[in-house]
Amino acid sequence: MPSETQKSDPPQGVSYEHASYELLILFLSVYALGVVVLAMILPVRQSTREVLIIVDNMIVFVFLYDFFRLLYRAPQKLQYLKWGWMDLISSLPGFYYLRLFRIGRILRARSRLKRETGRSVWEAYKANRAESALLTSFVAIFTLLIVTSILVLNMESRSPAADITSAEDAVWWSFVTLTTVGYGDVVPETTEGRIVGFILMAGGMVLLAIFTGYAASVFNPNSGVELEILGELREEVAELKQMLQEKQKEGNIEKE
Repeated sequence: MPSETQKSDPPQGVSYEHASYELLILFLSVYALGVVVLAMILPVRQSTREVLIIVDNMIVFVFLYDFFRLLYRAPQKLQYLKWGWMDLISSLPGFYYLRLFRIGRILRARSRLKRETGRSVWEAYKANRAESALLTSFVAIFTLLIVTSILVLNMESRSPAADITSAEDAVWWSFVTLTTVGYGDVVPETTEGRIVGFILMAGGMVLLAIFTGYAASVFNPNSGVELEILGELREEVAELKQMLQEKQKEGNIEKE
């Protein structure tokens, strides 16, 4: 008869470890589609559009990796390419309007999350805390990079002595500041731009700490297990102490 632990385990074929990766692909695919909508439909500033397109050209390498990963793992390559060609052309750099083909990848990622976990996405997210923390920090880094690049570019454009004058400068400055490298080749000149830099540096330090914690869990995967065992031992010792105290009380009563 299976134990309670076995009953709570996911059924055979379920792979919680891929849930975080699928969520990441889902997030980036939605962003890529959002860039197309903003660039082609909604009226936005040219500087904002340029920042979004630059970041889009950076994440296509993730999409290319995802395509070749799925192709390599597919048991029948030609069968995968019948619909996988959409993944390939939607990953080509420089053609952001082709990201519309990411719709198919979004639907498959959503379907795969439901099929692989057999539970809600939130439960799958909680199952692997280290990977989920890395996913959350990546999404935060990605969002912070885009928002600060747009803000600093719009703010610095008001200053005639500004170093950050293009979308490329803004993304570069945000990246080196976020990673706490700070080359100093371009710096904000306005007060508003420096406030954005302060927020970016503070966020970078926090997110770097999260990533360091994830790296520690990867190189020492037994750390979580050891803490769990230590907690169980403490509970057992507390129970033994309570039992001894009860025995002593019973002995004192019998003597009286």
